[in-house]
Amino acid sequence: MSFFLLTYFLNRPCVYCSALLLILFISSCYWSDQCFFDIHSNWFEPRHISSTIPNPLAQAEGAPGDASFTGEEASFLVQTVNETAAALANAAMEEVKRRAHIKSEWTGVGMEWIRSWLGAREWRVPCLDVVKPVNYEISLYDLELGGDFNYKGLVKIELQVKRPTKEIVINAHQLKVKHVQLSSESAGSQEASDISYDEKSQRANFSFANEINASGKASLEVQFTGIMNNNMAGFYRSKYKPAVTPLKSVPTEGENHLMFSTQFESCDARTAFPCFDEPNLKASFDFSIEIPEDLVALSNMPETGTMESKKGFKLVSFERSPVMSTYLLAWAFGDLEHVEDFTRRKYNGKPMPVRVYTTRGLKDQARFGLKNAYQVVDYFSEIFGIDYPLPKLDLLAVHEFVCLTLSPLKRSSSAWVLM
Repeated sequence: MSFFLLTYFLNRPCVYCSALLLILFISSCYWSDQCFFDIHSNWFEPRHISSTIPNPLAQAEGAPGDASFTGEEASFLVQTVNETAAALANAAMEEVKRRAHIKSEWTGVGMEWIRSWLGAREWRVPCLDVVKPVNYEISLYDLELGGDFNYKGLVKIELQVKRPTKEIVINAHQLKVKHVQLSSESAGSQEASDISYDEKSQRANFSFANEINASGKASLEVQFTGIMNNNMAGFYRSKYKPAVTPLKSVPTEGENHLMFSTQFESCDARTAFPCFDEPNLKASFDFSIEIPEDLVALSNMPETGTMESKKGFKLVSFERSPVMSTYLLAWAFGDLEHVEDFTRRKYNGKPMPVRVYTTRGLKDQARFGLKNAYQVVDYFSEIFGIDYPLPKLDLLAVHEFVCLTLSPLKRSSSAWVLM
């Protein structure tokens, strides 16, 4: 069983980073006062080891065994950590070599080759020096909660024009652009004269008749349609068996009920709405979504208001986010309930609300996570000297998730930070 589990997880390269960070965490949290490891050297090396070192595991209440490490035991632990770290690093390098089809030894020349190999490909939007997004106003509506699970969307992007252009290239994947309108001080309002797609590069090209001048502002308005997919990436649907009788409006797929959420890291925001899906092209976000009136919607920021839309539906709007990368944007909706507590530290003069959301009937399982969540926020705000920047912290248990990363997002029953 251990062999199969190891094989399963080693197919995910980010596990190597997670394991190395776990080693760093153990060394810094448990033995930092003993200077047990020197993380600035090549992996870890013992700096000084006293004859006995406190054993935090054995000191725990009710824990068996001695309450200290001997020097010999500590040396053995250092050696084990070194060997484990080296093995993980070698495994990670081998995985990179395999994916990049490198058959030579891992050398400095090989590293330079990879950098040039990546740089030679047009991974990035070519107009990085042409326009820069300032703010996105995203509205999703007419969600088809069954059948093909299509939805309609409108995104208005406030742009800063850095040099004259008649063309705007934007990331869009598995989306259908219906209409594009560009407004600027220099060229007025104009529709796109041509809309073309580069499926391989996951881009849409918008051409315009009149040139937009540099050093000006512009507004790009794009109407589009998308799909709430079942790929566990982008804007997707998750299947689950309800713990209690679900609300009538909860969508179903076969024998399962559905909740909806997003996973944009690292480059799947482009599958939910047209955007400049580059981590350095940061902007603020306004978000609203139309959902059944008895369901709950979440996003990065607090809700600003709810208004009736068509019969049986409501439009939920959220505050503008801080300036951030597209992959940090998040939203979700479904038959949700939550447990709540508050931080013990004050943020902007008051304790901050921390909530853990689950599908209805499962919120008691979220209490352990809630108990730890506010303490973690306070701890890191204190240790780094930087306060948590948002006005609230929501975590959501997503029933289907396939990514094992360094973020709090995990498979099945673990938590997702909307930040």
